[in-house]
Amino acid sequence: MNSIKRVYIPRWLNCNNVCIFIEYLECYRAMKFPIRISMKI
Repeated sequence: MNSIKRVYIPRWLNCNNVCIFIEYLECYRAMKFPIRISMKI
């Protein structure tokens, strides 16, 4: 769980930067489903 938090917390804060690598909709979902993004990456 700790490793997952360290993965998705910074991505949630840097959502705009993440949008460069993934679609905008995926970035929006990252805020609702951060775990999904960590699993995808």
